[in-house]
Amino acid sequence: LAGCLEKDPSTQGMLACFDEAYRTWDAELNRVYGELLSRLSPEGAGSLREAQRAWLKQREATFKLMDGVYARKEGTMFLTMRAADRVDVVRKRALELMAVVDVLDIE
Repeated sequence: LAGCLEKDPSTQGMLACFDEAYRTWDAELNRVYGELLSRLSPEGAGSLREAQRAWLKQREATFKLMDGVYARKEGTMFLTMRAADRVDVVRKRALELMAVVDVLDIE
């Protein structure tokens, strides 16, 4: 992300970088989720599905809150702050799921 932001520090450039980062983290989240599903017992996979559905609802509620907060602010810097916050939400979930994979890998 840092390298991307350095290439084009304009608002549009930063928004494009955050969009790319969001898509990258979302793809990683989906990859790790799929890996976990394949490695867990049927009961564990069911619990993971339930947890992920709950997280998706929370993500949408969090994004709605962010949209409301940033809509009240003037200035293009708030567009990039909102985009960065959205990336952070998805990145954190991907890292949470990666930590579960790490536990499964402990011998």
